[in-house]
Amino acid sequence: VRTVMRDVEALSAAGVPVYTVRGPHGGIALLPGFRTDVTGLTADEARALFVLLSDRAYADLGLGSAIGSALRKVMAALPAAYRPDADLASRRTLVRKWGHG
Repeated sequence: VRTVMRDVEALSAAGVPVYTVRGPHGGIALLPGFRTDVTGLTADEARALFVLLSDRAYADLGLGSAIGSALRKVMAALPAAYRPDADLASRRTLVRKWGHG
């Protein structure tokens, strides 16, 4: 019981609107219709993430497909209003490879 109440308190402190109802038909629930921004990112943070994680930068490391998959998942989780800027940032990023020789 203490673990559940600690978790409910942590959710509440994080801004998630939880409530409890006592009694035989009681329990713990979210406010009806509550939705959260899964990422919690601001528009600028989302753009910065897509600049830094451009899949072109990781192709030489063999991580191109993994980073591409991760970016698609993050893009899907972003609020719709942030997606166009994040997509534009990822497409306009040029990473130059410097090496020895």
